[in-house]
Parts: sequence; C-alpha cells; structure tokens
Amino acid sequence: MFYEFGSLYNWFTVNHSNAWITNITITIFFVFYSWLLNSILKKFKRPTGTNNLVVLFILILTVVTIFIQGFWILDTYAILAQFIWLVILTCTFFYRTINEPTDQKIEIIKLPDFWINTGLLFFCLAEFLFYASYAYMAMRKNYHYYVFFVVISNIANLILYSSLAISFVCFRTMRR
Repeated sequence: MFYEFGSLYNWFTVNHSNAWITNITITIFFVFYSWLLNSILKKFKRPTGTNNLVVLFILILTVVTIFIQGFWILDTYAILAQFIWLVILTCTFFYRTINEPTDQKIEIIKLPDFWINTGLLFFCLAEFLFYASYAYMAMRKNYHYYVFFVVISNIANLILYSSLAISFVCFRTMRR
C-alpha cells in the first residue's frame, strides 16, 4: 500500500522513473511468497528442497539487477524470472495435491492453501503477461501499455486479494 500511495504522488520518482522501487517491491513480493509457498510445500510427505534454490535465485537476481541490467532501470528479466519461479511453485503444489495419496476425502475448495496457490497462479500469470509485453511495447514506442497495465494489474490484484480473502475464511472455519 505504501508503494502504491508513494507512486501515485511521485515520492519514488528519480530521473522521471520509479523503476528502482518497482524492482525492490517485486523482489520483496517474490521473497515473501516464495517463503509462503515453501512452507506450504513442506506439508507434503516428500520435501521439495526449494529453500536453497530460492536463496540461489535471489543471489543471481541481485547480480543481474546490479551489474547487468542496472538498478535504476526496470529489471524485466529478473521480474519475469521471479514470476516464472512462483508459477512453478504453485504448479508443484497442485501436482502434489492431486498425486499425494491420502486416507481421507479432501474437499479441495475448503483448503486455504488451494486458494492461496490459485490466487498466486493467476496473479503471476497476469503479471508475467504484462511484463513480458512491456519490454516489447516500450521498445516499439507504443505507450498504450499504461492502459494495458492498469487493466491487467487491477484484474490480477482482484483475483489475488479475493483468493487470499477466501483462504482466510477457509482457515478460520477449519480452526473451529
């Protein structure tokens, strides 16, 4: 919320761009949701071992951001890689949920983890679509990407926040 409010009032604008704070914000988003998805995946019988990969991934992205693409420029390569990694983690959850043998009947719609992963999957796919097309549209000097961003971003946020709200409700009913 601080990021959105600050971007609205140009608090983070340096040289007519707020790309640096976008890089930081998306990296924080990536670290938080990677940690969350890793903790969800630990519930399965066979661990995935993705914690070490996330640390390695963050180190590689830091090197790419600082030395290759630059800190003050929107780091689309790192952003796309982060969203791909989160999509892989969410798909791993769905694969394991479907293929993990259980003794009891599972109502997947009542699982909070299902809703978290569903929201993240659609959010990451939508944001990936935007950032993948952003570089192309900016290179072509097609500045309609702002309208494209507003539409994609609002729909992606609506899906993510709705899924998170449903997961909180499911978690609350599970604890009763």
